[in-house]
Amino acid sequence: MNILIFSPVNIYPADAGSRVRIYNLTDHLIQLGHKIHFVYYTQNGVDKLHFDFMQEMCETFTVIVKKIKVAQKEGNYVLDEWYEDSIHLKVNEIVALFDIDIVLSNYIFHSKFLDFLPEHIVKIIDTHDKFTNRYKLFSDKKGIKYTWHSYSKDDEAKALNRADMVIAITDEEKRYFSSICNSKVVTIGHIEDKKDLNISYNKLERIGFIGGPNRVNAVAINDFLETFYQNSKNAKNLKIIIAGRICKHITYQHKNIELLGLVDDLEAFYKNIDLIVNPLTFGTGQKIKSIEALSYGKPIISTKVGFEGIHSHEDFHHLNSLNDMVKKIDEIAQQPKQLLTMEKSSKNIFNRYYEQLEKDIESLFENKKSAKNLLNVDKNILIKYQQKTQIEQAEIIIKNYQAKIRKQRQKTKKYEALLKAIKDVTQVSFALQPFKKYKLYKNILKAYHAKY
Repeated sequence: MNILIFSPVNIYPADAGSRVRIYNLTDHLIQLGHKIHFVYYTQNGVDKLHFDFMQEMCETFTVIVKKIKVAQKEGNYVLDEWYEDSIHLKVNEIVALFDIDIVLSNYIFHSKFLDFLPEHIVKIIDTHDKFTNRYKLFSDKKGIKYTWHSYSKDDEAKALNRADMVIAITDEEKRYFSSICNSKVVTIGHIEDKKDLNISYNKLERIGFIGGPNRVNAVAINDFLETFYQNSKNAKNLKIIIAGRICKHITYQHKNIELLGLVDDLEAFYKNIDLIVNPLTFGTGQKIKSIEALSYGKPIISTKVGFEGIHSHEDFHHLNSLNDMVKKIDEIAQQPKQLLTMEKSSKNIFNRYYEQLEKDIESLFENKKSAKNLLNVDKNILIKYQQKTQIEQAEIIIKNYQAKIRKQRQKTKKYEALLKAIKDVTQVSFALQPFKKYKLYKNILKAYHAKY
């Protein structure tokens, strides 16, 4: 099928949770045989490496440059405050040109464009997270000014109702979305392929954390470092290695902390780590860093928040506090054979997770069926909609180009008026007709300002 993926997030390089989520889903759909037409909405443009990478990866890659500016606020935004008409105009052109079957919008922020799509298109929103009153998560976090997306419950419901299907990243969020909207809601967790590192764990020496530069990560890792170095009995013998853009936001300092920054080779990073930690103490959605660690079969300990959306019965995946994490690290340092058991647990959890994930994705993006059959729509109705829509889409394209032609004609007329005014003034003598000459000079200025 032809699938259009819309994203306000750059997925190259895939060095943060949201980027990895979008990249991996896109790549997985390509592996299933679908043709992906990727639309990136940005205010920063794209560099050549990014553009070339996306052109190579996808069937087509389109960039829509953001022109509007939204004043940042610490409370809820109005749903379509971040929207501009250039989005649906460009998306509809692509839908018409490439006979698109499914349109998938990442996040709810720009979901208004779904209202302008032809009726036969299957419209999907990948939510990534819950945004109802999201700013309140940070209300008791001193020093954090949260200005990213947050919406009222009614606005989030309005956005979700624009889609035929809504993808939640956890079952918990699926239940919430189902309670506030009428769209069909399914769960698709984060996608990762299985990797096999073949490591033998003999002792605990290197603890790892990797993450993007978001505020939740910054609070979590800095709080963990402070708790660890104040309470661990083994702090002087253990090295903490941190990777990703989060490194720029590490405020706690210690000689045993190593900041790698962005890493080009994730496998090399994980091979160098004995134990992964996920110390998140607040936040919503599935924690992609936990899924990634499991996909590498790494021993991992986590708070309850850090393992939300992942089915595990292991106590060390649902620790109650940072102090409990420190105690568990000290226990592992004294009994390092636990790492082998934890590695086995990670592999088993990921295998079960991945099996279910594949079933969920294939049922949602079935290759042999038409897109609308996913919603049990009659085939004759689909053909009728397709015929009607092709005419509608052609009319939209014609209107857009007619508008461009009208604009060009207006510019030409203004240019001709300026030339005429200049010609007129050269044919009049200032000595014989000073007032007329003055009037003609005014006409030149008027024609000039009209053009420029």
